Amino acid sequence: MIWKNAENMLQILLAVCNIKCITKTLEIMTEKQIKEKVQEMYNSIDIQWYVDKVLQSGCVNIDSWEDNDRLPKIILATALKQMAFQYEPMDATDKNTVSNIILLL
Repeated sequence: MIWKNAENMLQILLAVCNIKCITKTLEIMTEKQIKEKVQEMYNSIDIQWYVDKVLQSGCVNIDSWEDNDRLPKIILATALKQMAFQYEPMDATDKNTVSNIILLL
């Protein structure tokens, strides 16, 4: 009987306050949407900013490096590491997903 009264009171409260219950449906992204979003995020990265910051900082003596891919790879790896840190998810479930993807790649 108490449940029935609580249910009636809720119905009255909703009617009096004219509150509409809105059910939000979960929208699932398609593979195409995911690819487009990842590409959009990738295109927004200004990798040159990281390169300029390293070269202008003086933290690397560019005159002491041979003319090969070694220093550019080091700078790129460092920039990607920094970007990965900025994009790192905070949610435990999302972190677990990242770990699973890393195992796959």
